[in-house]
Amino acid sequence: MKYGIITLLLFYCSLAWSQVNNYSFIEDRKFILIENLYGYDFKPFKVEYMDGDGGRVAPGEHSFAYFNNKLYVVQGKKKSVFWVNNAEPTKYGYILNTMNARDATMQGHLKVILNKYAEAETLIFRKEKKEEEIIYYLPSIMENKSKANSEKEYFTDRHEFQIEEHVDMWGKSVRPFLMVRDNQYRFQMSDSTSIEFIETYRVVDKRKPPKPEGGKSAKKKGKKKKGDVEEEVEEVVELEETVADSVPQLEDLTNKTKEELEIIAAEDPKVKLILEYYFVLKTFQEMPDGTRKERETKYKIKSIEEREDETAGEEMERFQIDLSIDGGNHIYIYLLEDRTISYFELENAIYYVRGH
Repeated sequence: MKYGIITLLLFYCSLAWSQVNNYSFIEDRKFILIENLYGYDFKPFKVEYMDGDGGRVAPGEHSFAYFNNKLYVVQGKKKSVFWVNNAEPTKYGYILNTMNARDATMQGHLKVILNKYAEAETLIFRKEKKEEEIIYYLPSIMENKSKANSEKEYFTDRHEFQIEEHVDMWGKSVRPFLMVRDNQYRFQMSDSTSIEFIETYRVVDKRKPPKPEGGKSAKKKGKKKKGDVEEEVEEVVELEETVADSVPQLEDLTNKTKEELEIIAAEDPKVKLILEYYFVLKTFQEMPDGTRKERETKYKIKSIEEREDETAGEEMERFQIDLSIDGGNHIYIYLLEDRTISYFELENAIYYVRGH
């Protein structure tokens, strides 16, 4: 498990790097509950000041992230941290009431303005009461139809991947859209992040290779003179070389397909197949030299259980598939009422499909 944790730490670092140069879009997240704000990092594309000044800003030049009861603010080259005294729902969305981490008298707020779909369209920030509010606008991905269409094809959506029984998921993959772990990251297609369900056989091969035949020999009698006395000696003469090369070899089972192994095991009782399941997290890490290296974390599934929350409402997670892995740890898959994947929980991180 240590290898898996190290790989995941590298994975999170690569995600943080990949998010710097991207906006967050209106359609990226629904904020149905105030808890949905936790860990989210807003990256607007436009700023407007009360004096009428403002305009477009570069991706990541301004950002607002709420986690650990703090609001992390980036405004160009200036970075600030504010305590969040309380977060409350309002008629327009939510308000985070803030206090400067170094000066308790400097109190301000961040207003999150939602549309009718519970998506954040606008942020209004005031660092302290004596300063004017600053308005930030989030971009809509629908203004870039090419990107919107590509992402719709690429990422897995809510109500898309159905699991009637756990056998339905093996051999398939899911591409998550958001990852929440302290911070919240929106995946990009370039991250190439996927979750794969692998079903494979471990082969127990009890076949014994045939013994090679040794070379044949014959005894030949002769005489050898030792001094003035002749002695009769026996000499072993090899009549032919070994014939091991002509012995049939066992068929190599290494690169056989699942179907081929099943046929072989059915015909030969000395070949046993043990079915194994794996949950595999794959992504690419951006290296310092600009190259990208694939990272893979593989978890062997020890057991599978399912639970149901009969009190779950519409569009809420009703079913939980519990995948037990090594070290007494678990991977959880949450399904909606129609048994489609909503999100995964793994190593203190949550992976959402698109549409949350």
